[in-house]
Amino acid sequence: MDSEPGDGATFSVYLPAATGKLAEKWPEDDKQAAPGGSGTVMIVEDEAAVLRVASEVLQRQGYNVLEASNGHEAVWLAQERASERIDLLVTDVVMPLMGGAQLASRMSDLHPEANVLFTSGYPGDQLLNEGLPYHNVRFLPKPYTQDSLTSEVRLALES
Repeated sequence: MDSEPGDGATFSVYLPAATGKLAEKWPEDDKQAAPGGSGTVMIVEDEAAVLRVASEVLQRQGYNVLEASNGHEAVWLAQERASERIDLLVTDVVMPLMGGAQLASRMSDLHPEANVLFTSGYPGDQLLNEGLPYHNVRFLPKPYTQDSLTSEVRLALES
């Protein structure tokens, strides 16, 4: 490390030279692992980055995606789309303003055709405190991968 007062610091990192053969092509995700889907999925997630990525993943798979950042926004959106079909609600369990269990209950009144997939980074004990039954609930723990999201969405739509 070289450092002079008022001039900042310079760090040098020395790594050993790599040996071996370079890969001809960077490995890509297995595109056949998650076949395309159809239908309308509403994603409700209070973490903007998670909402954006999940939405993009599902759109690339062919789903029509509706996004909401909280339960109140989701209810408003569901009311606005009352004449349209919403096939699946993917909702975080623990959110400010309105939790996922309450949202799922409201959604069943507005769009009874919609199945529900809950997501959460909290352990199962916390989910019971949020009013979710332990059994008969489709659940995707966070953090999830692209493959686990698309697989669970497909399963939730089929149930």
